[in-house]
Amino acid sequence: MKYLFAAVLLVMLLLYSGYYLFSNGIIWFVYPDKTEYPVMGIDVSHHQGEIDWKEVARQGVRFAFVKATEGGDFKDPRFDENIQGAQKVNIPVGAYHFFTFCRSGFEQAKNFIETVPKEGLSMPPVVDLEFGGNCSVVPTHDELVDELSKFVELLTGFYYVAPVFYVTTEFLEAYPIDKFQNIQLWIRNIYRQPEPYNKRNCTFWQYHSRGRLKGISGFVDLNVYCSDEESFQQYLGNAEL
Repeated sequence: MKYLFAAVLLVMLLLYSGYYLFSNGIIWFVYPDKTEYPVMGIDVSHHQGEIDWKEVARQGVRFAFVKATEGGDFKDPRFDENIQGAQKVNIPVGAYHFFTFCRSGFEQAKNFIETVPKEGLSMPPVVDLEFGGNCSVVPTHDELVDELSKFVELLTGFYYVAPVFYVTTEFLEAYPIDKFQNIQLWIRNIYRQPEPYNKRNCTFWQYHSRGRLKGISGFVDLNVYCSDEESFQQYLGNAEL
């Protein structure tokens, strides 16, 4: 009996240790091969608090996407601070918008355009498409495509570059985005390397949602550019606003 108790206790200890290591971001599901994905980046918002961008740059972060807006009226209170902080240490930076199902594409594009300058950023704008944190309204496929089309059209006309789609695998399964054939994809897959979507490879890949970096208190999302160094430099040259 005592051996059974010891075995159960050992299993519980192992399970707890695994949970602790995972919940604190110490171990994770997938780690990109640095020879295949040499360019690492992050995405941040006000949730990360004050960021020491010098310390972040020292750890090899090569690009950053900063939350600018959400829905039709929310503006991230640390947007300007984060953009300027990244620029001061020469980290290429771009802005992203969280697309909500509760507001029209026109209202959301207006909010983003009023917040994000037309020039001065190194990366294209991004629209974050996911279910997590969204409102309870669930649009049909046609309704979403219609509002998203308006959003994309307005941003492309203003910035002269189409926004990148940040998408989760769950979102792609529920809302195929076949209409947007020329849109670049930033795919969130924390379990494995993302496969091509309709023969389109990812431009960016978010592989970790509980990363740790010096200079950032708490967790931070970790990403990679989905190609090599030479391609990344060409990308920056083509994407600059």
